[in-house]
Amino acid sequence: MNLKLIKLEIENFQGIKKLTFEFNGQNATIFGQNGSGKTTTATALQWLLFDKNLQGKQIDVVPLDKNNNELYEQVPHVTAVFDKDGQELKLTKESYPKYMKNKMTGNKEYTKSRTGKQYIDDVPFTITNYKNYISDLIDEDVFKLVTNIHTFNDLHWTDRRKILFEVCGQLTDEEIINSNNDLQPLVDILKNKSVEDQKKVIKDKLKKTNDDIEDIPVRINEATLSKVETLESDINIDEVRSQIESHESEILSINNGSEEIELRNQISQKQNELKLLEQNHSNDNQSNINNLKSKLSLEESNKLNFETKVRMISQSITDTKSQRETKLKEYKEVAAEIEEVEAMQHIESIDDTCSCCGQALPPEKVEVAKQRALEQFNRNKSTKLEQLQQRKQTLLEQGKQFKPTIEKLEIELLEAQDTVDKSQKAIELFSSKFKNLSSDLVPVNESEEYKSILNDINEINQKRSQIVQHNKEKVNEIRQKIFVLDDKVSEYNKVQATIESNKRIDKRIEELRKHEEELISIKEELNYQLYLIDEFNRTKVKTIEGTINEKFKLARFKLFDEKKNGNIEETCITTFEGVEFGRGLNTAAMINVGLDIINTLSNHYNVYAPIFIDNAESVTDVYQTSSQQIELKVSEQDKDLRLSNES
Repeated sequence: MNLKLIKLEIENFQGIKKLTFEFNGQNATIFGQNGSGKTTTATALQWLLFDKNLQGKQIDVVPLDKNNNELYEQVPHVTAVFDKDGQELKLTKESYPKYMKNKMTGNKEYTKSRTGKQYIDDVPFTITNYKNYISDLIDEDVFKLVTNIHTFNDLHWTDRRKILFEVCGQLTDEEIINSNNDLQPLVDILKNKSVEDQKKVIKDKLKKTNDDIEDIPVRINEATLSKVETLESDINIDEVRSQIESHESEILSINNGSEEIELRNQISQKQNELKLLEQNHSNDNQSNINNLKSKLSLEESNKLNFETKVRMISQSITDTKSQRETKLKEYKEVAAEIEEVEAMQHIESIDDTCSCCGQALPPEKVEVAKQRALEQFNRNKSTKLEQLQQRKQTLLEQGKQFKPTIEKLEIELLEAQDTVDKSQKAIELFSSKFKNLSSDLVPVNESEEYKSILNDINEINQKRSQIVQHNKEKVNEIRQKIFVLDDKVSEYNKVQATIESNKRIDKRIEELRKHEEELISIKEELNYQLYLIDEFNRTKVKTIEGTINEKFKLARFKLFDEKKNGNIEETCITTFEGVEFGRGLNTAAMINVGLDIINTLSNHYNVYAPIFIDNAESVTDVYQTSSQQIELKVSEQDKDLRLSNES
């Protein structure tokens, strides 16, 4: 979209009373003294479109008097006529004061708020529809970027960087690697990680590798110091072990003497007799006790079951008697009702007057009516008596059934109670037997048979002790010889253990030295990988900055910052001839660099809009863009603003 300003009308807008500028879609210059309102012309256009000032903030456009009081009754008015891609577009906005009526005085008072009127091609629009139209026409952020030389550089560096990559495209790491054959090994090194992430991984590995390399000499020294000097042992270990084996066989032979074995067998046999006696004694008593317990438990269960049956039969008798009483009561009530119905007499209540005309009915009709009433009474009485007699007979039949049922239940109750009594007697009998059996038990170790076997064992042990004592003394002498030989074995094993330990230490030292060589190789490989990554970053900086800077004539952009530690951090700094924008760059250079940036952004967004260039008097050669440019220059001789369309 190409938007050019044809005419701008400003009235009662901040410090401007009334001005009309005929731009005719051409570049122009507005001259005026400081404070005469040059910048206000650009502000007026910004307010017309977005209701904001050049900094993107809400503003109060109402003029002030010399005491800085609002001239609120005046109506700020801005009209702009544009050439939009060859079509004329007229936009108008006005700000009116809002009033309210004072309830006390009845006077109209200013509410210190405003309401607006908006027109598009002289057609009034609501504020919402007007804003929607402007939004569809042009994005506010894009408009500021392509009309204000400071907007881009006022953004945060991350936003500036994002816009540059949108405009110029962003090279991928793969494209940068492919641009330099020396960087090809990075494809395998990165392993789907980003360059910076892999660099962190490599540095971490390198630190650990260096730490391990520094630690190896310490560990070798510790291992060397742990070795123990030792002399070869002169002990013939095979001969010593043979002597020990011979002595142990001798002890075994003594312990396995035939007489000793026989006595041990006799003791074992007697002990088995004791166990059998204990087992039989326990089994017999327990069998009798268990038999009584089983019978007692069975009788208690039977008693409990029949006690439950007694309660159930008793309840059934009570329920049946209650039902019989209910039926008997109902029977008596029906009999009484029959007597009442039989005693009922017909009472004549015939009206002998016609219900329609009120005249007396003929005697024959009165007589017929009486006869019908009597017949109806007799039929009703007969029907009622018949029903009552049937009900009485039914109750009588039902009542006859209760007596045999009750008699049967009473017999069952007596039988069940008799069973309960018999069970109770059996329980008492079994309990008595159980108590007597328990009190008559004699411990097995108090029986004569048990005591006799135990006495035999004691006698055998006495014989055995005499033999054991003699053998014990002989075995002790042999064991003393074995102890001496065991000391020689321990001494030999200790020497051998030291020798084996020294061999393991030597092997460990050899492994550590070999590992040190491996770590040095790993360190060299990691350093090489870091070199490739640093070379990649340097290539990336040159490539990306070169690609982006090619899009601009004056502006240059520093997109990466190399730190002392070799890390490269992202940034976005605008420069001109090595000087940062806004840091030492003079006004003229800032204006031209800003115009250069606007020209590139306009081409990218395909949006060309009027650019108001403030402080243009400081530039001898203003950079020309593809958009309409309106220079604002200080001119001391121009007290009032003056427009010049000379290019």
